[in-house]
Amino acid sequence: MDGPRGRTPMKTLLKILSALALAVVLVAPFLYLAGALSMAPLQAWLLGATIVWFVCAPPWLWDGRG
Repeated sequence: MDGPRGRTPMKTLLKILSALALAVVLVAPFLYLAGALSMAPLQAWLLGATIVWFVCAPPWLWDGRG
């Protein structure tokens, strides 16, 4: 079911997940610099967040109109 301006619940969920993944990519290096993360967990968080972003962002970034 489409909501206002053609938004679907799935697109909204994908936007939220991609924003959270991007936030992890931006915050994790600062946690590493602060000493809260070691290198191995940092790499795991960055890899996971990157994969989530690449899976969640394209469906709502490219909606087929361009």
